[in-house]
Amino acid sequence: MLVATELSPPSSNRTARPASSLTVSSHAPDSSSTLLVQRRVIQCKHRKKGLDGSAVGALELQTLNGTGRPVHGGDVVVMVTNGKISRPARVFAR
Repeated sequence: MLVATELSPPSSNRTARPASSLTVSSHAPDSSSTLLVQRRVIQCKHRKKGLDGSAVGALELQTLNGTGRPVHGGDVVVMVTNGKISRPARVFAR
């Protein structure tokens, strides 16, 4: 159960963060009733033609994976798209 969620816009003192990126921190209790804090980095990839447009590729996923934790301090890194994800990107994600 999610107790509280904080959504913050990009910080001006960080580098290499696209203007459209947002960082989400969520606070949820675990089974022992202690507070678990995870910083989530979520990147949205909008494709103008949706499923008929170009797929999100492995390079985009690799770039997010390479910056999500070390640059943005994320515990959980997520990519969301309104389109499709290429087979090589799906293989990389696993």
